[in-house]
Amino acid sequence: MLVYVLLLLIPIMMLTCGIRWRRKPPKYPKHTDSVFGGIFFIDYRTEWAMKSLETWNYSHICYGRLMLPIGIIAITFTIVGLILLPLMTAAKVLLVMDIICLSIPYFSIEKKLKQNFDQKGRWKEGL
Repeated sequence: MLVYVLLLLIPIMMLTCGIRWRRKPPKYPKHTDSVFGGIFFIDYRTEWAMKSLETWNYSHICYGRLMLPIGIIAITFTIVGLILLPLMTAAKVLLVMDIICLSIPYFSIEKKLKQNFDQKGRWKEGL
């Protein structure tokens, strides 16, 4: 039973972050050089996202918009996988799927950040 809950935990977190970050990104960390910059450290931390408060908010809103549909797909596949596959096979397949799902938005968001912001994290002129 615990394995089922653990396998559903990542897609549930995808949905939760997707719903929440679309409207309200997490607070910008006080100590940007630390992994534990805040009390709760689940966030989108890349070099571009950490450049400024604007890039931080923009990247999290984009991530939330992308993560909501991906989370719905992931939770659907997780439930179907847990029903149809043997538990150990399901665990391996679903973990790989979750890692892929968490990585999908990265490339799109980084591209958008580079298009819309300069090297110092300020909005580019004319956008």
